[in-house]
Amino acid sequence: MLALFSLTAASSWASGAAGPTLRIVSAAPVTLVGRGFGRGENVRITLVSEGTGHAKWARADRVGSFTTSFEALRVDRCNASLAASAVGSGGRRAQLKLPQRACPIGKP
Repeated sequence: MLALFSLTAASSWASGAAGPTLRIVSAAPVTLVGRGFGRGENVRITLVSEGTGHAKWARADRVGSFTTSFEALRVDRCNASLAASAVGSGGRRAQLKLPQRACPIGKP
């Protein structure tokens, strides 16, 4: 099931080089991993699901990565979409959009 949530979205720098990435590694609780940010860069993570926004800060480690969890948030991908963005203090950006899935309806 974890593989279903391991979609990655990338942004590009103006130079055309690969930019930061953001991916979801868990839906309960929602856990995001960011890579490609600057060493020690402060990153603002914003997540929207079911019309409600959640935000927090993380600090990239020495290789420009971070992992952060929204402990109180669980996302049922059959009933909700999810959008997340990470914006670093140095201007680096990554986005992730996961639309609501068309899950099969259980048999009676």
